[in-house]
Amino acid sequence: NFFKIFLNSHFNKGTTIVGISLMLQMIFPTIGPFIIQKSLAMSILTYGKLACCMGFAYLIGNILNRILIEKYSALVIKKVGIIINIFLGASQIILGFIYHGLNVYIFLIPLLFVNLFNGFINGNASALTIKYFKKDAGNGIAALLFSGSIIGFSGTVILSYFHFDNVIAIGSIIFIASLVQFKISKSFGN
Repeated sequence: NFFKIFLNSHFNKGTTIVGISLMLQMIFPTIGPFIIQKSLAMSILTYGKLACCMGFAYLIGNILNRILIEKYSALVIKKVGIIINIFLGASQIILGFIYHGLNVYIFLIPLLFVNLFNGFINGNASALTIKYFKKDAGNGIAALLFSGSIIGFSGTVILSYFHFDNVIAIGSIIFIASLVQFKISKSFGN
């Protein structure tokens, strides 16, 4: 059964969208400690409080998704989340060019909203992926979580090898990753 799931192109597209969302959620925990403590000379306590804010933003995004799902389709909500994340990445790049260097607000505010809108993307992409495996939903969700985690954590490992000292690079990651999600999303979940 797992081979049938893993060979399904619809499943692979949904898994990639979920995996990229997981990678985007891991930007702050991966590079945040270095930027907050080393580059911006803030305390570990400040980093911890900001990490809680990132988690809270994701929670709020999921709560808003639950409210919106009663009026809009999962496909529409997911696409809105992806489009807004593209805009957030682009705005972080533009602000990085305008305000040269590293600024705590230009670093944090887009990431907070990326986490919020990932609450729109993850659940809906997962639901749209699993809907084709109604008779085998347990194996489908297990395969989705496994594959999405591999993709997300592979992206996180790659991120950890680079030294980020400006928001332009971070905005570029958000922008490119969200564009990839958008491209995949055009042929997914219809």
